Order: sequence, then C-alpha cells, then structure tokens
Amino acid sequence: MQSPSWLRSVFEVGDSPSRWTAFVCNICGLPSVASRKNLTREGSSCLFCKSNVRFRTLMVALSQSLYGTTLPLSQFQKNKGIRGLGMSDWDGYATQLARKFDYINTYYDVEPRFDITQMPKEWISRFDFLISSDVFEHIVSPISAAFENAFKLLKPGGTLVLTVPFLPYGTTCEHFGELNEFEVVDDGKKKRLKNISKDGTMQWFDDLIFHGGIGATLEMREFTLPSLLLELRGAGFDEIKSFQKAVPSFGIPDAGPRSFPITARRPLAARGNSPAF
Repeated sequence: MQSPSWLRSVFEVGDSPSRWTAFVCNICGLPSVASRKNLTREGSSCLFCKSNVRFRTLMVALSQSLYGTTLPLSQFQKNKGIRGLGMSDWDGYATQLARKFDYINTYYDVEPRFDITQMPKEWISRFDFLISSDVFEHIVSPISAAFENAFKLLKPGGTLVLTVPFLPYGTTCEHFGELNEFEVVDDGKKKRLKNISKDGTMQWFDDLIFHGGIGATLEMREFTLPSLLLELRGAGFDEIKSFQKAVPSFGIPDAGPRSFPITARRPLAARGNSPAF
C-alpha cells in the first residue's frame, strides 16, 4: 500500500523512515509520525494538534485514574457529573475535557483566575480530578501549602494529575529565601529579582531561570523525586503512581528517571499508610 502523501512528504526531509515512529495521537485522535529524536517531553511531535509527549502522557495518567485503563481522549465517556479543574492547561486537551466533564481551566494572571495558595472555601472537596502540569515549580514558598490545598480541592477518592520538572535524586532546591514583597526588575542589562523581606531588608537575586523565555514564568525551585513524594504524602495523598513507561501506540517513549507525570489520590477514608511508589 502506498503511504499517504502527507507521510511521504515528511520522509522527504532526507531522514531514514526507520528512524521515525508512527502513532495515533491520543489527544486529537489522528495518525501521525515523528522522528524518534523529536519525541521529547516538550517538543511538538503530533503533526496535527502539535501535542508533545508531556501532554499525551498526562491524558494517559488521567485515563488510568478515571477508568483504570489507557484510552484515547475521544473515548473518554461524557459525564458532566465528574468535576475537573485545570491549572493553565493546554487548550488542545482542555477544550475536549470541557465537553466531556464539568471541567474548568484556570489561570494565575487572566480570567478565570485561580491561585492555589489562596483557595476559595467553596471549592473545598469539590473536584474529582485536578491537573497541574509544570506549575508547582513556579509557586511561591512554602510549596507545602500548594500540595495541601490540592488535597483539599479534591473529593475523597479524587486524583491529582501532576507534572513538574524534577531530578531523580537529592532534595528540592529552593532558589530564593522567603519571598514577601517581590518583583522582577530589568536593570537594562538583565532581569533581577527584588525582594523586601518581612523585616524590611531589601534583597536582590541574580541568575534567574525563566520557563518560556526571559521575562516569562520564573522558576522558584528545582524539585527532586524524593522531596516530591514527601510533599505528596505529607499533604495526605496515597496511591501515588508514576507514568514513565513507554506507550508506543500514542507516541510516548520511556521517560527515564526524570520529570514523568505522577498521580496521587485523596483517600476515601481516614489517612493510612501509603503504598510504595
């Protein structure tokens, strides 16, 4: 059988077809192909919806949480009785989740606004799932408050679907001391962080790390897996699961030891011992 014209045009870039992976995107549902070297966490790799590996693996994690099996997003059952909350979710899957569930996508800086460090009381125990993808590394310390509020947002039995960049070993590195009144200042040469501590001391921080380019979202910390698990268990979560294994049919390679999605469930009953990760 002759390959579709769009597939032939991809291979005409000069690379060998043996170095490419064909898959069906679990977000848009369309057949696609990507160079194996481009199947990275952040690189756009679906030819149609432009999803990356992180987004596709998030939907695998959500599918496993809701249905106990790995389904493409198109096969998620429509159920407006299931409530979900997104924190700056990607539109490519957020729009579909809104059609399937009673789901709202929120943002820190534009409407509909949501700051997990200042959780509305009416949202306590409201949601069946909460998706937070590469957000917690940008939240002001103490980060434990964000994990505790994520726990409170969920109904008993509800699931947090989480990604953050993390290292496999060591302890989380907080880049700054306790921030109080702070702002990013451009001194004409570079971006610097200015902070006035609670005792009135002025502090300056250099060598800032931004995600999304200079002046975008400031990295507050670099997580490690052991510290991340401690935060989740400390907040009360159990049934903590990792999603690092390959799902070739969806264009998802093995994630290795870093930055794979994690799900964690709020227990149905009183807190007990968490199973091993």
